[in-house]
Amino acid sequence: MGLAYAMIYVALGASLRSVNSLGFLGVGSVAVLGVMSFWPEYKQRAETLRVWWLTLLFPAFLICSAIVLTLTRYAHPRVLDLYLYTLDGRLGFQPSFTVGRLLWQNTILREIAYYAYEALPLGMAFAFSLEWEAKIRSAASIVISFLFAAIGGYLIYNLFPAVGPIHVFGNAFPFSPPAVTARPSAIVNTGDPRNCMPSVHFTMALLIFWYSRQWTRWGRIFACGLLLLTIVATLGFGEHYLIDLVVAVPFALLAKTLATRAVRPAYVRMLCYATAGFLVSAWIFYLRCFFSFAMIPAAVSWALLVITVIPPMMLERELHQAATAALDGCEQAGDLEPLTGIEPVTSSLPRTRSTN
Repeated sequence: MGLAYAMIYVALGASLRSVNSLGFLGVGSVAVLGVMSFWPEYKQRAETLRVWWLTLLFPAFLICSAIVLTLTRYAHPRVLDLYLYTLDGRLGFQPSFTVGRLLWQNTILREIAYYAYEALPLGMAFAFSLEWEAKIRSAASIVISFLFAAIGGYLIYNLFPAVGPIHVFGNAFPFSPPAVTARPSAIVNTGDPRNCMPSVHFTMALLIFWYSRQWTRWGRIFACGLLLLTIVATLGFGEHYLIDLVVAVPFALLAKTLATRAVRPAYVRMLCYATAGFLVSAWIFYLRCFFSFAMIPAAVSWALLVITVIPPMMLERELHQAATAALDGCEQAGDLEPLTGIEPVTSSLPRTRSTN
């Protein structure tokens, strides 16, 4: 069925490159699930119907994203890309232009990165399916994390509208980076959605990587590969600046903390909230209000990026361990369902734990 959808899409005039075959397989799978959910002779209709409703979240997410991101063009006719470009330049080079040149000089890597970038929704669905099929019990829901990241990202897009270097500099990307201005200012851009700061694309890939602790080795490798290729693609295709990915790290921690139902000890949750919330808001406030007046050297810029990335990564590990401890305690007390929102199941698959 997915192949049939793809053939119809090409017959209507689409190029083969624009056809994501795996995506059409997913469309076919959703259609089959829908039929099975209402098939009167199918014995597992109730469970299949629940899965089908959840699978509809992903295409609904894409449709809603397209609509709300289009509205940002009208709400914010001016964008703040030069602030992000200048901050990247203060690191001593332009990361997006550097990675962009690497991609354009390596055709194979460029194609792999392109399909990895476009297939992120498939990776999100794959992450959910692994969690569901293996009956992995987790104190944090990956779907809820995705939902918080999507909503929160849209809110921040309106606080700091930006579009990405390829949309601002055009043909100058990636081989001719313009000179960094000492006093950046807002510029007019009416044709592109404001979905740059922070990178929700990278946020989703990072969430998948964090949740992959409980997967098999091959699942973990898949998540790691998706994360690395997302970094390359978001920078190399000119959709984001490096600072977008840096701020996405505490932003992802905030999304996961919001989706975590219980932790033990409880102070870990509050520490994650405080750290992630402070880092994200501090960067937005600094870039909007003080960046033009603060000329800092490259060493200080690098230090700020490290401070933004390392503590959230360490706190996410603590959050995982605290959530696992709370889940273990709830299982021992026989009170699993209120914590996880899933019914206790018997599975032949061993429950894996990791302190990684």
